[in-house]
Amino acid sequence: MAGEGAATGAELYVGHGTVWVNGDNGYIAMQVSGLEAFLGAGLTDSGLNERLRAWYHQLSLPDFTYECQRVHRNSRDNLKRLRNLIQALFERHGCLLVLRVDLGYSQEYGAWIDYETARHHRERLCQQFHTNDLFAHQLGYAWKLEWGMEKGFHYHFVFFFDANRRKEPVTLNERIGELWAQSITGKQGTYRNCNRNAENIY
Repeated sequence: MAGEGAATGAELYVGHGTVWVNGDNGYIAMQVSGLEAFLGAGLTDSGLNERLRAWYHQLSLPDFTYECQRVHRNSRDNLKRLRNLIQALFERHGCLLVLRVDLGYSQEYGAWIDYETARHHRERLCQQFHTNDLFAHQLGYAWKLEWGMEKGFHYHFVFFFDANRRKEPVTLNERIGELWAQSITGKQGTYRNCNRNAENIY
């Protein structure tokens, strides 16, 4: 574990079956985003069918099958690592403050945010762990990237803090969300404070 007030950097991908969120094959997500753009631009039926046939051909190639299997395997391994991280934190620390915050993009920008931009924003956020007092006494974290037709790319983050040093989870969660929405994404972001009314939801 890192010293007091430092981030340990337990950076994990814990998705299940979403092949395009892995950095090595982000191009798949780009194809999906591109398809939306073509639909919005009024692509003819024949042109759309041609692109769909080309997309289906790519999905049926052995390389794509291998990538799917690799990502499923990585997902299982990362879920195991996350469980080990949580167990190790509870064994080492008497009390943990756990935050969950969903970080995404506003409707105005969400459809135009590609994988590379979403990854850049995540990397910018993670850099803050080492320099921003907001993340003092952070013990670990995990994240999952998802893509949806309406939301586009969005992250689910879990943060683990030393509960003896940090209090007020709702306020802390709110500040992290505002950092993402205003600074990290240049006012293109949105967030959901999952600690608000958590006892009535989870």
